[in-house]
Amino acid sequence: MGIVLTAATWLVLAALGVPALLGLGTISDLPWLVLFGAAIGALGLAPVLGALLALSVVGVFLVSWFPLFDNRIGKLVRSDALKGRPVDAVVVLSGNLSPEGRIGDEALRRLLAGVQLRQSLPARHLVLTSIRRVTRGDTLSSQHDQQALVARLDPAAVFHLVGPVRNTHDEAVATAELARRSGWSRIAVVTSPLHTRRACATFEAQRLEVVCRPSDSRDYSFNLRRTPEDRLEAFRDWLYEVVGARVYRKRGWLAKQAIRN
Repeated sequence: MGIVLTAATWLVLAALGVPALLGLGTISDLPWLVLFGAAIGALGLAPVLGALLALSVVGVFLVSWFPLFDNRIGKLVRSDALKGRPVDAVVVLSGNLSPEGRIGDEALRRLLAGVQLRQSLPARHLVLTSIRRVTRGDTLSSQHDQQALVARLDPAAVFHLVGPVRNTHDEAVATAELARRSGWSRIAVVTSPLHTRRACATFEAQRLEVVCRPSDSRDYSFNLRRTPEDRLEAFRDWLYEVVGARVYRKRGWLAKQAIRN
């Protein structure tokens, strides 16, 4: 019984985005949780897991069927007007990486939005951040795929690749170093909608003037977010960003204005 309750609870919590907060995988870490469930059952603590499962199910129901977080989710999106001085460069943040070393859907949406923005502005420079993963002894890098995509999508850009990076703070530090070497003072940062507020505040903490621009959201709608699936997926992203902002604030990685807000 403990094994079944543990697996069921974990899968329901995954619908709320809890494994991502813990840096765990929904399926990849399930075998370890099965062992944990066996121990829980042996200790006679299955009712505790049953109560947690019930609360998790209620949480999924409330989040997905009621507009409890619609306004809060929308407030995380930051989109700055392109007024004043021209930007020196457009910076596109990285995202997920496939087992073949290709950037995933999220990163590709960011890149497409960044290319479109650079081409619409008097900005010659396009900056991408690379990521690297070591899996089972193999080292995967996004660098080759990013270079190939930029050569195809925006061959006129002066292309820069910084990194490898592990998180948004690394991206901001690496970009700030490039900006100082290049004499840039104002950049446009392109990332996913709910990531914009934390990401741009992280770049501003590096004493850069930032124009924040979100990429298109193709996973769920911000204007018509009414289906249970949309609300649940948006909630997962919202929860990750809220917790991430608290962590960054404690580490001193956010601009002072973002801390006040």
